[in-house]
Amino acid sequence: MARLIEKDQRRLAEAYRQLDKKGCLLMLSNSYSDFILELYADYRIEQVSAKRMINCKVKREGRYPKRLF
Repeated sequence: MARLIEKDQRRLAEAYRQLDKKGCLLMLSNSYSDFILELYADYRIEQVSAKRMINCKVKREGRYPKRLF
């Protein structure tokens, strides 16, 4: 994962934790990777299938695994 993207994902995870500590009801959709799963390891994680209709490469259109936290 690119360095900037990692930094942004860490900031998002920290904001999620802070809101959780305040008692907010939260749900977040994010991509599937070991890095993302590690960031949200303390939360319940569900896999869903997200359909992508637009892609510059036709063979990549279809369903992709996503994680809900």
